[in-house]
Amino acid sequence: MYKLIIRKQAQHEAEAAALYYESVKEGLGLRFLDRLKERYDMLALHPQLFGFITDSFRAVKIDDFPYLLIFKIYKNKVIVYMAHNTHKKPVYK
Repeated sequence: MYKLIIRKQAQHEAEAAALYYESVKEGLGLRFLDRLKERYDMLALHPQLFGFITDSFRAVKIDDFPYLLIFKIYKNKVIVYMAHNTHKKPVYK
């Protein structure tokens, strides 16, 4: 199992997304957080399953939402750098 490290930027982006979705529809923000936790759990177990988007960064889609988690594997750690909204900036889509 890998140690999961979530950088402040990624945490802030995920929190902002959850608040936005909750403002759109009650319960939707919680659903986003549930899907986010599922991905965090998967990253801690099998981060190598997800593809590269650059030479060193990988990405995994958050199910049901237009977000990618941008991360690196370093030794026994998975470092999440961004919770990227693919609708705002579709670069990594």
